[in-house]
Amino acid sequence: HAQSQWAGRNPHQEIARKKTGCSLCHAADPEEGDTESFVASITILCLACHDDVDHPGGVRHTVTLKAGMEPPGLLPLGTGRQITCATCHDPHLDSPADHRLRGAKEPAAFCLRCHKL
Repeated sequence: HAQSQWAGRNPHQEIARKKTGCSLCHAADPEEGDTESFVASITILCLACHDDVDHPGGVRHTVTLKAGMEPPGLLPLGTGRQITCATCHDPHLDSPADHRLRGAKEPAAFCLRCHKL
């Protein structure tokens, strides 16, 4: 996907309002139960628009969890136990002020769920 494909559109708002937008990321209709088939890697989809964003810690979190490690709560992992952008950020939320974090409003508190000091 190219950023120009979304010119004048906000896929997060379209998805949050359940009007359109599913096919921008999903290869099959999620309403029919297939929520894990995507048109490209989730990371590639996100970075099509969000590639200039400085991520906390200066690193992207697209890593594979080692055996025995589990993310807290209901944070979803990608294929092969991969941490993706969507593990922490819910692209279906229309609330950029809280970074679309899953289940937390304060970024520091959210990060500390996995990253202990």
